[in-house]
Amino acid sequence: ATALSESYFKPQNQKLGLLKALLDIDYWPGAESLFRHLRNCDPASHPPVTRALCAMLARAIQPLYAEISPRVAIAKAGAGESQASPMCMDTDKDKDKDVHQDLKFAANLGQKQVFTAIRVVGLHLSTDIILFAKICRVLKDLLKNHPRYLS
Repeated sequence: ATALSESYFKPQNQKLGLLKALLDIDYWPGAESLFRHLRNCDPASHPPVTRALCAMLARAIQPLYAEISPRVAIAKAGAGESQASPMCMDTDKDKDKDVHQDLKFAANLGQKQVFTAIRVVGLHLSTDIILFAKICRVLKDLLKNHPRYLS
């Protein structure tokens, strides 16, 4: 690590404290701006920032994960329902509905911001293995059931 990055990780660093606070209140525009400003020292590697970023991501993907979680699949299988993802079920009245409307994220984050936050946390996502698994399941479902996201 460089001397610059080592000095940033002192506990009293106000910039990292502000970044953590912005993530705690789910204010992504401000946090993203601060991430860009601090990009030379990898603020996501600071443990409190990493935890706050992972917590924000967990809140953001919860609505999608709730629809595809293994518990929901088991409950549906037990009830004899189709095992298709609720995100991909098409009915005649829903055909005109844009898939983007189905992808509702919590934490006032849109789809693009969630993907940006995943990119920002990068390798540090491994500190929250449960979140990592949830993100993998959500992305798998999106790629499997919504191929137009690939184009």
